[in-house]
Amino acid sequence: MALFESSSDAVVSFGTDGRILTLNPRTQSLFGYREANIPVMMITIVDNPGLGHSLGAVEYLTKPIDWRRLGTALAKYRAAAARVSAAPDTRPSA
Repeated sequence: MALFESSSDAVVSFGTDGRILTLNPRTQSLFGYREANIPVMMITIVDNPGLGHSLGAVEYLTKPIDWRRLGTALAKYRAAAARVSAAPDTRPSA
């Protein structure tokens, strides 16, 4: 935990469901976000927006991607932040 807290690099940890669990102090200072106010978008094959929103997602998109809708959503949150990051679901498909 000491390395996480004292790192000069931005470090973000994700849960298995894709939610952000923790941000180290450097991440918070670089991006100006605290853990509680990072907008999270879910992009998934599961068509269950209620679940996504209950987990804290501000946007819920299903695959295949509607690129216009994704672009609109990213633009909305990019206006409030200098960067937009994506964390893809890289679990192997069955």
